[in-house]
Amino acid sequence: MNGTDAELISHYASTRSAESFGELVSRYRDMVYSAAVRVVREPATAEDVTQECFLRLARSAASIIRGSLPSCT
Repeated sequence: MNGTDAELISHYASTRSAESFGELVSRYRDMVYSAAVRVVREPATAEDVTQECFLRLARSAASIIRGSLPSCT
């Protein structure tokens, strides 16, 4: 599925579309993982942090479209 990040989040929030969420993960997983590994300096922990960030994104999708971003901290 193509679209802007906002369109994908909105679509996911309203339909729980695995395709929309998968596209977001595909776009940002490497960036999130890279940031996490720089901070925690442990690949396995960085993988856990990355997963947690996307879990929080999934849980917070509706609030994101209302204007607030989830934190991974």
